[in-house]
Amino acid sequence: MAMEFFIKNLCLEIQQECIELQYDCHQNFMTYYLTQLAFDPLWNLFPKMNEIVREDALRIIKFAVAKMSNQTCPCIITLKIQFYFNCNFESRHQIIDVDQSNFHKRLVPLIEEIVESKPESVSQYDMLLKQIIYYSTLWRGLGNPTFEKVYNECYHATTSFLDSSDLQAFTHYKQEDKCTQLNVFAQITAGVRIFNWTCKKGGEGIDNLPMLLAQNLSEFKLDLTQRLQSVMDKIDILTSAMDYCFIIDSTAVYRLDAMHTEYKQSCELPEGIEYEEIEFFKDMIIVYRQIEVFSRQILDVVEQMENNYEDYTKRFQNCLDSFHSLTHLKAGVPTRVIFPMFIELDNIWECYQNEIVYMKRMYQIMVNLDVYIKDCSINFHKLEIIIDDRDILNDADRSVILEEGDYLEEQLFDVEIIQPTSKDFNLKELKLEILGFDIWRLVESQGALIPGNPNLGIIVFDNRNYVFSTKQSAFMFAKYPTKIVSEMLELVRKKVELITLLQLQEDMRRVQTLKQLVSTTQMAESTVAHTNADVQTELHAVEKNIDYKYKWNIWDHKRAALSLCDLSHTSSKQVNTEALRGIFSSATQTYASKDVAMQTLQDAYTNTHTPQTYFFGLRGRKDDKQFIMNLTKPPDKS
Repeated sequence: MAMEFFIKNLCLEIQQECIELQYDCHQNFMTYYLTQLAFDPLWNLFPKMNEIVREDALRIIKFAVAKMSNQTCPCIITLKIQFYFNCNFESRHQIIDVDQSNFHKRLVPLIEEIVESKPESVSQYDMLLKQIIYYSTLWRGLGNPTFEKVYNECYHATTSFLDSSDLQAFTHYKQEDKCTQLNVFAQITAGVRIFNWTCKKGGEGIDNLPMLLAQNLSEFKLDLTQRLQSVMDKIDILTSAMDYCFIIDSTAVYRLDAMHTEYKQSCELPEGIEYEEIEFFKDMIIVYRQIEVFSRQILDVVEQMENNYEDYTKRFQNCLDSFHSLTHLKAGVPTRVIFPMFIELDNIWECYQNEIVYMKRMYQIMVNLDVYIKDCSINFHKLEIIIDDRDILNDADRSVILEEGDYLEEQLFDVEIIQPTSKDFNLKELKLEILGFDIWRLVESQGALIPGNPNLGIIVFDNRNYVFSTKQSAFMFAKYPTKIVSEMLELVRKKVELITLLQLQEDMRRVQTLKQLVSTTQMAESTVAHTNADVQTELHAVEKNIDYKYKWNIWDHKRAALSLCDLSHTSSKQVNTEALRGIFSSATQTYASKDVAMQTLQDAYTNTHTPQTYFFGLRGRKDDKQFIMNLTKPPDKS
């Protein structure tokens, strides 16, 4: 409770500061930003009530306002993309439930009017039937019932199974049963109209949902693929530039037995390139990688919708085939057989509508994601200077299949390695940590996302799978796995936009209370220089020295001590001081206690005279001279 209260107040203060400075700041976004910062305990964003310090709050407010001052900062853009996607990308079930709930609310007045109707005359029954027809038409959006053709078609479809006796019986149902029966009427009416539409014997106002869904899905997928390809082109250029910029030191020879081999990664800046620009390019990779991840999630949804469309189409066609087989050369079909088939047609039509609603939401998310990156400008001329006529590699080029001799060695320190030739090597089942990026190069470059090559081999550490772009980076990770993972989490604390991108929420919660992730022991292991050296001890480090007075027997020392004391010529004396008096015991004489009885005064009592009074002059007198006479005896008289 204190945590939520603290963050809420911080958001209000930050928002007020941003308003005064005319910065764009939304309270919900700021709450999301602070929850990401809270993974770093140095901010002290989750204190107890007795630990809240105003200085910490002012420090956070100053930092957040400074961040919000630059809305085009890649960090803020990435966080806004994550916040928008998390708020709007919901499951199919949630989106459809909300849409159906909103649609049902618009029909509530009509439903209440139908349910509460108690017709008595013929005109009132006709009005009730008209209301049911309106509801049945709006139930699946099969046209506008105010149009004459649509109304007439729906009227004939409804009256084909609902006569006047059924309508009178409907008015005597309970309200709950009326609502259920009304939905059944609407389903049957919709099924009848859809069947007539497929037979080209009606269908006024009914859209061809199967065809519209198929066309929109194909166009949506094409548009999404093109947008994703545009993002990937930028990612390939930026990643290649960072890969060529951060060079691994090749002075050390990569050998399995070289236990003390160390590799370092350094940044080589071409002429005309500043390090601030390199930092910007690294952050832009994060922005576009986040767009890529979300776009691929939407693409997976579109592919799932295509599969659903095929299933619905098969069900729809099978239902129509069943209709034709039942009605072929038959004068009539029992209602218990045909009504469930009409309801099935209505359910399939509802599935088509739900897919369109879901697709509309996904398309809206895709379009809005592009809004966040439209203002991002990249200096491609600077990137060309860094690449310098070298190849621009994409993710597929980096995952090229290698020869068997280029794999990681099976025994590399104490870590487990899954080679491509192993039966356990299955990229579809193996989950790669940090989305398959090279963790060592990420730490060494302080934020550059360089994809790893799974075909080089997968290192398993702490039941997690890591891939690397080079043998050198894999060697260094295998040598210091715990230290590199801790340094990666420490880096993510500083670059909070990586938490959602690399899916590290659970890891960050696990270390949320630890202020120091990289221990001094781990730092010492990686910083101490090792070398081989010869050490020769001296033959005689101490010169020869013999003590002829040395005696090993303790009784010899005791005899020497007694001779030094000269006890035969001394006398013993005793002196007692006040301080030592408490050491000695002393005795005192007391009298034995005995029982003694005491006599108090006897209990006694006294008798007093009863008080007696007399009112004189109450009889026979007409004046006001009455008075009270005291007739009580004095105490001294008996």
